[in-house]
Amino acid sequence: MLDFSAASVNLSDIDVSVLKNAVNYIIGVQNKNGCWSYLDGDDGEISLTAQVVIALSNFQKKINLTSDQLQTSMRKAGEYLVSVQKTDKTWGTDEASIKDTLLAFQAVLNTLGADFADSVDASIIGVQDNNGSWYGSPYLTALAIKAIMYYKDMPYAKINEITLLKDENGSKIECYNYNAYEAFEIQVDATYANIDAELLYFVKLSDASFISLQLEEQAAWNTKNCVPGNYSIIVQVKDKSTGLIVSGSEKQFTIAPSFKVSTVIVTTDKKNTRIDTPVKVNSEVTVVTESNIDRTLDLKLTVTNEDIVVASESNTVECTSVNQVKLIKGISFEPDVTSVKEYTFEVQVAEDSNIVFEADTLFKVLPPIPPTRIDISQNLDKLVLYPGDDSVSASFKLLGEGTPEGPQRVPIDLVLILDSSGSMSGTPWTKTKEAAKNVADMIQDEDRCAVVRFASSASTQVSLINDKEFVKKSITDMSFSGGGTAMDAGIQQALGEVKDVSTEREVVFMLLSDGVPNSQSAVYTKVSTAIQKGIKIFTLGLGGVNGAFMQDIATKTGGTYKYSPTAQDLNTIMTDLAGEIFDTAGKNVIFETTIPSNQMTVDTAQILPVPSAVINNEDGSKTLKWTMDKLVMGEEKVFEITYNGANLVSDTNVLLTKNTKLTYNDRNGTEVIENIQDLQIPVSKYLIDSEVLTNKQTYKANENMEITNITKNMTSYSSTLTGEVIISDSDGNRVAVAESDISNTWLANESKELSFIWNTSNTMAGKYKVQVVWKLLKNQANFV
Repeated sequence: MLDFSAASVNLSDIDVSVLKNAVNYIIGVQNKNGCWSYLDGDDGEISLTAQVVIALSNFQKKINLTSDQLQTSMRKAGEYLVSVQKTDKTWGTDEASIKDTLLAFQAVLNTLGADFADSVDASIIGVQDNNGSWYGSPYLTALAIKAIMYYKDMPYAKINEITLLKDENGSKIECYNYNAYEAFEIQVDATYANIDAELLYFVKLSDASFISLQLEEQAAWNTKNCVPGNYSIIVQVKDKSTGLIVSGSEKQFTIAPSFKVSTVIVTTDKKNTRIDTPVKVNSEVTVVTESNIDRTLDLKLTVTNEDIVVASESNTVECTSVNQVKLIKGISFEPDVTSVKEYTFEVQVAEDSNIVFEADTLFKVLPPIPPTRIDISQNLDKLVLYPGDDSVSASFKLLGEGTPEGPQRVPIDLVLILDSSGSMSGTPWTKTKEAAKNVADMIQDEDRCAVVRFASSASTQVSLINDKEFVKKSITDMSFSGGGTAMDAGIQQALGEVKDVSTEREVVFMLLSDGVPNSQSAVYTKVSTAIQKGIKIFTLGLGGVNGAFMQDIATKTGGTYKYSPTAQDLNTIMTDLAGEIFDTAGKNVIFETTIPSNQMTVDTAQILPVPSAVINNEDGSKTLKWTMDKLVMGEEKVFEITYNGANLVSDTNVLLTKNTKLTYNDRNGTEVIENIQDLQIPVSKYLIDSEVLTNKQTYKANENMEITNITKNMTSYSSTLTGEVIISDSDGNRVAVAESDISNTWLANESKELSFIWNTSNTMAGKYKVQVVWKLLKNQANFV
């Protein structure tokens, strides 16, 4: 029998891969109940199982490597050994069985801890012979010494409390009852000193099997689609220097039966067509669930145009806890293309006749592509001027329109989303970085690139920047992180990076991963957001890839999927990234306008962009001209002019431009001249906005009325006005003047609240109005 514990101590000059392969073999031949046996099908051997555990513990301690599979294997072995203990917690103390006890004692200390063998050392010492040996055997005596020393070397540690915390609306709450696909944080309060400690985490499943959680970041777990039942979190304190489990504790929780439709995505194989271009449109529905039980859902699919149903069908879908994602072939139909229309593909998902989710997407019949032209529009930044001094800005926008003739690439904002989770270690991570650097090297001067990485969580490594050398160096310097696969967090991080991007840029995500996320449903929810924002996701599969999932992400968003892409594949993707097409809308473009000579002045040096020419005319007006070689389709040019007015007269109109026109040559070389309407703006009749209030509506004779006048200067300059407070009857006849010759000054845009008092005296009963008059402005309030 090979002594694994001895074999794995002398590790110098040994290729670690030799040991890793041996460990993988040992784990592969472990029996379901956690033991090992000499021959397949034989009953478990206590001493063999114990020696294997000791060897695996030494491997961990010396090589400092572990895995979920290794931790789970050792835990199962420890559970097996405890299950075959005798009532005194030994595995026998006679000469035939003492070897089992001496080895199993050490193995349990390496897997479950002293709590499961706390009196075994005394039982071992109790069968020592008077001559100091154990049954006169040097071998057994050596094993006994080692076992006793194992126990004596154990330091003190205690786990005081295990708390499970659930995130609810941004707050952490203690919770021990969960649904499917709910995550919780594991918080441990432990006491230990003078020990290089490591916390080991296990989930004890409802069938009493175990899952090891190798947590490199925050201690957390997601219930995913685990069957309903009673579960436990087991936490152990391990002494890294000895490999001993010095303390352990268990916290129970339950997973309840649950079923939830997390998202529904409706897609069509075509997004639009144009008038007189017939097509057949095929739809697909993706239903993503988070459940640990099976359910039947009813789907009602409809296609509507202006609330009129043009096609419909119903389906029944069997959703299982094993398969989160269900793809359903939707309606196929041929839209009417005789006129501009908009069709809505809608799906209603119902459970037990209750609608639980609705989703839709649009298909459009667009007008024919218009001929080449330049559209012009003009706008003022305010509707009126105010008397005295005031200003206004005019803007003129040229927009290229027309039928494109050739492709021209638009600027791209590209976010590389790199998977650095545990399953990507080694070669996949190396290939991921190589592919990412190759992509970054292909971006053009006008492009920008950002880099996001994800494992158990996501972070931005490089924000959007057009320095590809910096991006490549940053990727080179990125270390491997390991941990879980929070792909949804990676996509969410990327969405955050582009939330403020101009609509004039094409936003593209490139996801480099093996396609094995923590939660597919969470990923599809983020993919749905990307679809709504018009963001394509190109997926590159590396490592042991779930190609179908990566392909589906790309297809739904309009991207493409490549497995282990070559440099040529990447070049093809980058060439096809921006599918927008451009062409010249007009050549030899001239835009001109004339500014009249009046109370409005313009500082031509402040005009943006600076005119190509400024012509001073004999009548004092100025003609401004801008010239451009061409304007391409989709391109905008905006010209802004700011006017400053002085001594503006109320209730008049001010002319701002005249003889405005746009001249250009269309695609056939024909000169096009568009004359634009003159711009003018009214000067308001009023300077002050005013509201009059009284403290009540009904008064008696000889009673004081409290009058409040809420005012605001509507201009950007100071104003001094004279006013009076007038009381008039229901016929408009003046009855009294409460106050006259009121002088008041308002600063620019200042608001004021003014107060006045009028005594009703012996005024006859009836309905009256109170008016506060500032020059020509009147506002009134009724009173009785």
